[in-house]
Amino acid sequence: MTAAALEEARFRSMGTDVRVVVAGDAGPAGAAVRGLFVHWEATLSRFLPASDVARTSVGAGGFVRVSALAVRVVAAACAAARETAGLYDPCLGRAMRAIGYDRSWRERGNWADGPRDAGSPGGAWRGVETDAGGRRIRLPAGAELDLGGIAKGMAVDEAVAMLTQRGVRACLVSAGGDLAVAGTPPGQDGWDLALPDAAGLHIRLHEGAVATSGTTRRAWTRGGARVHHVIDPRTGMPTASGLRGVSVIAAGCAHAEVAATAALVGGAREGRRFLERRGFAALLVHDDGHREPVGAWPRGAAA
Repeated sequence: MTAAALEEARFRSMGTDVRVVVAGDAGPAGAAVRGLFVHWEATLSRFLPASDVARTSVGAGGFVRVSALAVRVVAAACAAARETAGLYDPCLGRAMRAIGYDRSWRERGNWADGPRDAGSPGGAWRGVETDAGGRRIRLPAGAELDLGGIAKGMAVDEAVAMLTQRGVRACLVSAGGDLAVAGTPPGQDGWDLALPDAAGLHIRLHEGAVATSGTTRRAWTRGGARVHHVIDPRTGMPTASGLRGVSVIAAGCAHAEVAATAALVGGAREGRRFLERRGFAALLVHDDGHREPVGAWPRGAAA
């Protein structure tokens, strides 16, 4: 593979760094993907008061008119919550605010100044109503949406599908390390990837997607205690499952993202059972750094 075989574009959107790698000219591809992400962020960010997600949370208790995109993503998020028996929960906005995550990561300032509030357990997703025909969503009173992970995963999947439809032969779209690929780089049989929260581990991905959920990248001190952004819906507090990271390979990035989060919250035993029952290839990284492969995880992965 020559140095010119792949080109890439980078930008920031949806609270994370987005990377687009294509075989060919990255300019048009990067611009198209950027436009998609900007639209998704404007629609789905809980930090933007005019977004559909923010308006739906403010209007909890009654139906709120939103876009078709918002209905689609919220419906997918609630389906994911059912599939994971609530280990993944899209209605943890209040819990996020309780631990101080009330603004975008880049605007967080000094979160250590605030008290560490009591947890706000999840489960409100069971009462969410979506009306695709009327483009409406109703949350239970007091519920607040947080679609960060699944929204980014779905945006990645949408971006890869869009580039493929436009004739791009090989591409990779990554949002904060959660990524999907189509095709393979010229002269190669896969994509060489470094995984976050896995101590420099590299794998080769031939198709599909990989996502990592972890407790080390977005962590801070609040009220004298270390907190991070992965909430256990059962307690409303940052998970303390004995795992610091889970990476999952799946057909799509959204599925990988949800599975990784559910397994991280579930912990080594429950999380492993969840992944095995659904046939996922995954890697569990324990708090002590021990790595535990699950399913058909690539055993030849190198550090």
